[in-house]
Amino acid sequence: MINFAIRITSWLNQFFVSVRILGILNTIKIFLFGRFSVAGKELTIVLPNYLSFVFRARHDRGVISHFYKEGYFIQDNQNHLIETIVVSPQYSGVKSYSGFQE
Repeated sequence: MINFAIRITSWLNQFFVSVRILGILNTIKIFLFGRFSVAGKELTIVLPNYLSFVFRARHDRGVISHFYKEGYFIQDNQNHLIETIVVSPQYSGVKSYSGFQE
């Protein structure tokens, strides 16, 4: 029962952090539509700087979590604007690097 309460508290914390950063409509898209939509369906949220961010429901949960998990915020500034975020498989860099060592 305690584990359940901890998980609910953690989920609510992430939900409200997302509401604070992205707004209620984007948060609902991420937490509800992103979780229960057809896998691979593209969804779009509008970031605070009015740029669109497209993600695939249920496939890009890790990427989307950077918008609401503390310590993993994606932020840009006036000098260095984020234009594209590229996500690759977890160990692709290690595999590519190990190929050069032969």
